[in-house]
Amino acid sequence: MMKVDVFHIGPQKTATTWAYHCLKEHPEVSVPNKDAIHYFDINFPKGEEWLKSKYPPVSQGIYVETTPSYIRSVPALKRIKEYNDNAKIVLCIRSPLERMVSHYWHEKKKGSINYNIEDVLDNYDLFSSWVETSMYGDKVEELYQMFGRERVFVQVYDDLKKDPYAFLRDLYEFIGVDDASFTPASLEKKINKATKKKGGARLLLIKLLKEAGVLDRVINLKNKVAISSGKSSYDTKELLSSLPETLRSQIYDITRRDVEKLSKLIERDMLKEWGYDS
Repeated sequence: MMKVDVFHIGPQKTATTWAYHCLKEHPEVSVPNKDAIHYFDINFPKGEEWLKSKYPPVSQGIYVETTPSYIRSVPALKRIKEYNDNAKIVLCIRSPLERMVSHYWHEKKKGSINYNIEDVLDNYDLFSSWVETSMYGDKVEELYQMFGRERVFVQVYDDLKKDPYAFLRDLYEFIGVDDASFTPASLEKKINKATKKKGGARLLLIKLLKEAGVLDRVINLKNKVAISSGKSSYDTKELLSSLPETLRSQIYDITRRDVEKLSKLIERDMLKEWGYDS
């Protein structure tokens, strides 16, 4: 019976869907017919035949499963370990503040929530989803202990924005497929999105609105219009600019110790890269 070899465990809003499509296009990779099948958390009682049925019938090569909620579920990770003791694990880390804002607006634009982002510190369900999910230190340590450091690949979202080609080549190399001669069409889509520049006039307008204390209301209105019109885009940088400084400071305080631990584990100064000391 087929065995899934590699698991991309998330979290949400770290380009996991993009990674799924880039993996799906690779001729040496087999992925389920859709992203995020949730077998090892929600659908585990359905059994391995159900898991197998989610892959194309003529699948071959490296089997990969991408479900971004797995990083939040200790039972799911234990089940993966029991299912395949030699599994490789991929996760992508993103600034806790940036991921929180992106995750919040992802839910907001779908009309799934009526909360304000400031409610994150008054509601544990929101805090668990938007903040604790971005606290990677303990998770990475547990993954290293469970699967072995050499079988856990931690990617950084900022590297994707800087050089999507290198980011994807590193992912292909880790899972063990051709990383040099194949370029998926999905990569070009990300490059086009990542290299889009803002005009100087727009940046000046953002600055003036922020100084006037109305930027948050303008962005809220902009996103409400996008939601009501069926559009799904939102600008994370603009949303970060409108975030109350008190909330920003509180999130930094809450997550600082975890980022310090993460930095030591992956041997990279994420406090500096994510602006904790700026």
